[in-house]
Amino acid sequence: MISKSEVDGASVSQGTEVNRTSPYRRPSGHVSFIERTRLQIQRLAGRLSILPLGGVIVAVLHLRGHRIHQHAEVRKKFLEIVRSGEPMIVVANHLTLVDSVFMHWALASMPRYFLNYRLFSWNFPAVENTRKKRSWSVITYLSKCMLVDRLGDANHTGGLLAKMAGLLRQGDLLTLFPEGTRSRSGRVDLTATTYGIGKLVQAVPNCRVLCVYMRGRMQDTFSDFPKRGDIFDVALEVISPSSSASGLRGAKERSMQVTLKLKEMEERHFEQRAATIDRQ
Repeated sequence: MISKSEVDGASVSQGTEVNRTSPYRRPSGHVSFIERTRLQIQRLAGRLSILPLGGVIVAVLHLRGHRIHQHAEVRKKFLEIVRSGEPMIVVANHLTLVDSVFMHWALASMPRYFLNYRLFSWNFPAVENTRKKRSWSVITYLSKCMLVDRLGDANHTGGLLAKMAGLLRQGDLLTLFPEGTRSRSGRVDLTATTYGIGKLVQAVPNCRVLCVYMRGRMQDTFSDFPKRGDIFDVALEVISPSSSASGLRGAKERSMQVTLKLKEMEERHFEQRAATIDRQ
């Protein structure tokens, strides 16, 4: 997945693609004191800036004419899902460079995130993309992002997965894209499934997966940004991937269950849209 990461290509994917041919290693979740301290400082900086920075971003989305269909209902369901505080990975289909931005906006308000910063999930953009502009580096740091080196070696990959597992164990949410890159066909691609999510589910007891299918009504295929004025439909479903197998096979089976659920949600989305159009 690292090899496929993009600006927000954040995902479990990036942490594992490079390592597909290397021996299977289960994420330990062990993070050094220095790394934990750095993450705590970044978390504090992000929380202090979320109201002004998030407010500007939401204002821009409104100025572009975007809205979330049944937004209040989506946010209510999200809060019900995360209320238990159990470890949870948020996964989604991937069509634009700013999917994570729209998903954060869809799931909760900025004041809600400020009051319960755990709900604002960690993201994992490619390091080389964030270095193109100094402003991007600052924004990603303040937006709870952990940078991924898509050319990194097995040690980088293993360290990243260990941090992810550690964050999940302490109650943080992670946002990951199981396809690892924007879908070139505009549909969920089962063949692109990567196994990083499965590794994390194996490593963290009672870890559940929140599947988010989000799509703009004018979004036919992949793009950098959604079209102005696009309205987004958002569906949420929680699953607990399981497998009798261990090691790499178990990770792959769990990861495939996640992508299959997103595919199922996608098919339901298009069936509902077709039925709505027929009634009009």
